[in-house]
Amino acid sequence: MTNVLCHFLKHIVALIGISERRIDLSQRAQADALFAELGMNLSTAFNIFVRQSLREGGIPFEIRTERPNKETVAAMLEAEHIAADPKAKKYRDLDELFADLEK
Repeated sequence: MTNVLCHFLKHIVALIGISERRIDLSQRAQADALFAELGMNLSTAFNIFVRQSLREGGIPFEIRTERPNKETVAAMLEAEHIAADPKAKKYRDLDELFADLEK
């Protein structure tokens, strides 16, 4: 196991580690609810994470930041404004939208 993975797993153990005072209570509640829906508790989910990390020799998912560019952010804000505008035309489904576009 790589030193980076060992270091990461030690931090995970410290956070969950299973020291509840070091984990954000809101995140803990959300995690508990999520894992309960999956039929497990946080401890079981953590053990699955550790086993998968060991199998893969690293973190079992890609870690990256995805930030939308300025154009995407502007489009998202515009969509939010349109959705909140009571004067904006609303459609029941895509067929209605496309029919209106073809006019």
